[in-house]
Amino acid sequence: MKVWTKLIIVALITATSCEQKLSDHYRGYVFNYNNEPLSGVKVYAIGFPSKYTHTNKKGYFSLQRRSSTFVDDLIFEKIRYNTDTVYSFFANRRRDKTHFLEQRSDTLFMKEIK
Repeated sequence: MKVWTKLIIVALITATSCEQKLSDHYRGYVFNYNNEPLSGVKVYAIGFPSKYTHTNKKGYFSLQRRSSTFVDDLIFEKIRYNTDTVYSFFANRRRDKTHFLEQRSDTLFMKEIK
């Protein structure tokens, strides 16, 4: 019985130590397809368009998450550019993937409408 208890404890410690540390803000950069930063891009969570931010002249944005336990998908809007939706969390059989949620910044490229 002691061996099973130790194995369970080791498994729990391993599982919890491998969790990703998620940021309390969505953050990242937005560029056009010429690798130029886009300022003035409106960024907000789906269903919450009144709580938004805009990218600065370097294309950087930071938007506070509305909950530490819930992950929102983000909308990116700018006049003359295709509106884009980014799914902040995606799980599949191989691994979970996050966008704009970790301690590092992610990047989105937006396509200009011609």
